[in-house]
Amino acid sequence: MTKLSQMTKKRGKLTTFVLGCIIFFVTGCGSSGGGEVDSSGENVVRSESSLVVATTGFPYEEILGMAAESLAKKDITLVVERIEDPTQIYDKLAAKEVDAAFFQNAQSLENYVLYSAAPLMPVGRVIVKPAGIYSDKAVNLDDMPEGATIAIPNSEAERAKALYALSEAGLISLASNRAVTIEDIASNTKKFQFLEVDEASLPVTMSEVDAIVTSVSQMYDALNAMQTNIDPKTGALYMEDWESIYADVIAIHYDNAENLKIRELYEACSSEAARRFIEENFQYIAIPAF
Repeated sequence: MTKLSQMTKKRGKLTTFVLGCIIFFVTGCGSSGGGEVDSSGENVVRSESSLVVATTGFPYEEILGMAAESLAKKDITLVVERIEDPTQIYDKLAAKEVDAAFFQNAQSLENYVLYSAAPLMPVGRVIVKPAGIYSDKAVNLDDMPEGATIAIPNSEAERAKALYALSEAGLISLASNRAVTIEDIASNTKKFQFLEVDEASLPVTMSEVDAIVTSVSQMYDALNAMQTNIDPKTGALYMEDWESIYADVIAIHYDNAENLKIRELYEACSSEAARRFIEENFQYIAIPAF
């Protein structure tokens, strides 16, 4: 059993808003196990036994594909609709054209609801795609010198996640967890300088700065491309854990809050079988958040 599993077992399941609902699920995982796929999103056929879940792709489709096998035993057909544009997914969920969505972290969902007033809500946490602090100069966080330059993503969502990771690591403090720019830093006692760059370029930027903040996924891509020799899992000076506020959640329309089939979906995605599946298949690109 991994250290993460031991920690999560000790603390118990963290489930936010475990509700009953129906989800029509269209995933690129194939039709085995009762699931159906329509990546175009144009030929989805609803029935009493089906759930449509919109998602963007990896690793959500794989997790949903695993859940489909469990749900099929309960006569629930999971259909996954793959849509690359997150805004389109939110809009379809708000219009009740799909029954649920699984791609977004809790902060992203909250921001969409805040600015659109759409009646959407989370069912529960499933995974965290952790960000890490990496350096080819410092051995630990205490080695970070005063005035060090730290490279962070330049996109709003990933920049906010990076700032949160830096605050959780104790390098800075934020005015609030909604911080999205460096102007939202409340305390920076070591006078760190921040360089905003395209996230895909962060690993190769590491040689030019003191540290970078990026996703474990980006570091694996860089390792495979031989752009770094730092192990994404063991080489981080700090890595987000399962309790991050940036957990990816299953989201629904408020009108689906009493549908028991959505409870079944969430339970399938947050079961011990799901924990093992996530831990065994994603190399810390995604970790269980329940």
